[in-house]
Amino acid sequence: MKSGDLKKVISIQEQKIVSDGMGGETVTWVDHITGTATTAPIWAAIWAVSAKQQIEGMQEQGTITHRIRIRYRTGIDAGMRVKYGAKIFNITSPPINPGTENKMLEILVKEVI
Repeated sequence: MKSGDLKKVISIQEQKIVSDGMGGETVTWVDHITGTATTAPIWAAIWAVSAKQQIEGMQEQGTITHRIRIRYRTGIDAGMRVKYGAKIFNITSPPINPGTENKMLEILVKEVI
């Protein structure tokens, strides 16, 4: 893959439990590795892999899976998610390190619709 293929800036987010100020807790998503000015942007290539629709409980539901490729980095796991603009993708499995070369990561995700 050429670096020119990585044209989209993404953020990788993780769940964080925060106090709601009333003795309870709230689960929220925060940037784990972010594409903001405070750190280097995460440039990515995103491909749609499959899409399917099914009817469950009298409602039509869609599932779209994607493959995201980024430069190699550590600390990403299946409990995290990827944000690209207004789109959210749940990471479905541990990232793949092609050829164990520590150059790129393949991240398989499911789009949240």
